[in-house]
This record gives sequence, structure tokens and C-alpha cells, in this order.
Amino acid sequence: MMLLSSCQRMHAPFTQVGFSLAFVVHESANPHIAVLGRLPGTTIYRNVQQYPEAYTYHGIVLVRVDAPIYFANTSYIKDRLCEYESNPDQSIRVGQKSNKFILGNLF
Repeated sequence: MMLLSSCQRMHAPFTQVGFSLAFVVHESANPHIAVLGRLPGTTIYRNVQQYPEAYTYHGIVLVRVDAPIYFANTSYIKDRLCEYESNPDQSIRVGQKSNKFILGNLF
């Protein structure tokens, strides 16, 4: 068993708090954005990565931002939505040429 000196024991909580704060800032500035699809036979929409059977519509991408939108993450969200608009292959699996609409669930 390794014993820590009093100086090392004093710095350990500050290091842990620093890593925790860095993680929170990173996660809030780069939120998860889920592409949604409708489950067959229902009116329920779920993440297409978690529910591969979820149906997506031609020309429409439904997205859900899993964090509050504020000044630190608006550019990240805007860039991701532009990617979905310009590259439909990353956002949905149904064969189509371009997306006409991007709808967001921002609650």
C-alpha cells in the first residue's frame, strides 16, 4: 500500500475537481445531437443509432440536442446541423439526394 505525503493528499482533491470541471465544460460545449426516427406502428421518435428499426423520412432530418443551447455551444450545434444538411448519408440511412428540412427537438 502506497502512502501519500500530506502535500500529495492536499493536491489530490484539487486535481480531481479540475478534471471534473474540464469534463463538464467539454460536455456542455460539445453536446450530443441525436438523429431521430419514428418507431414503426407508433408516434414515438427515438435515436436511430439506438433503434435501428426507426423510420426516417425522405428529405427531412429530425434532431434532438441533448443539452441546453447557449453561447458556448451554438457554433458546434450550427456546424453539426450544416453537416446534416450537406451530407445526408451521415444523418439518415434512407437513400436520398439532399435534405430539404432539418427539424429540431430543443426541449
